[in-house]
Amino acid sequence: MFSKLMDILNDLRPKQILLLAGGAAVIMFTVVYFALNSVTKTGEIVHIEETKPANMTSVVVASANIAPRAMIKENMLQLKEIPNDSLPEGAITDIASVINIPAKVAIFSGDIITKQKIYKNTEQSSFIGTIPADCRAISIGVSDVTGVDGFAKPGDYVDLLLVEHNDTSATTNVLLQNVLLLSINANMSNTAAEGENPNTTAISNPSIATFALRPEEAIKLISASKLGEIYLMLRPLNPKDVYVDNIDYTAVSTNALQKSEAPAPAYTPVQSPVPALPQVTATVPPKPVTTTQTTPMPLPNKQKKIEIIQGDQIIQK
Repeated sequence: MFSKLMDILNDLRPKQILLLAGGAAVIMFTVVYFALNSVTKTGEIVHIEETKPANMTSVVVASANIAPRAMIKENMLQLKEIPNDSLPEGAITDIASVINIPAKVAIFSGDIITKQKIYKNTEQSSFIGTIPADCRAISIGVSDVTGVDGFAKPGDYVDLLLVEHNDTSATTNVLLQNVLLLSINANMSNTAAEGENPNTTAISNPSIATFALRPEEAIKLISASKLGEIYLMLRPLNPKDVYVDNIDYTAVSTNALQKSEAPAPAYTPVQSPVPALPQVTATVPPKPVTTTQTTPMPLPNKQKKIEIIQGDQIIQK
């Protein structure tokens, strides 16, 4: 049958072949037209749904860097498919649910938006909304040196050191660890200028740092600040150890060591003065009065008399 059809086509002239092809095209166009027209009239619309792998989920990720307490806009977000076994806790799957919501922490491009990284409402983005429920806000004075040259930003975590010193030595010990920095120099937003990376821009002339501490830690910090100087140690993004053992170091002045190693002077006994003997005045008793008995010459024809001299009187018996 196919060979007979080919023989017929070979016998046709070119004009006949063109007419046959045109007729076939008109017939095909008419069939397609009536088929589409019938589908439109009945209202049947065929939807082709994208099939997603069963182990993948669409999550909201940041398409640009978002600073803390900055309002999240639609152009900062996009959807991305990730495996279910890599899905973080609290991941956001709807872009509309995070539009015009402030960010709680710094969010980098490509980060998955989670409930822990955003505030529930704009009221929580105020200063008191940043204080954890079990903590209080407390401030101390810092400088370029003690404040890590202004690179510690709100939302970062720091360790606090206490330095005590005197004329001969200085002692440094770890006072508090893993402390949340709420603000520095009264800045909360940590908003960098356009084109600047907010993570590498230092705060100029840091003077006051505010921390979130539990009441017992706040009392400890205030008391320690009266004893010496408080230094901030900025913690890395993912520290190897959250807490370290309490350590301290004491540096002794070289001059103090030289004084302590100097030989002691030779011992020279000190003779105590001999107390003066009391002067004794010898009192010479008066010479006793001697009684002298004189024998008067015998008087003729008279009785003999004896004169007794006693003191300055003459007693005659």
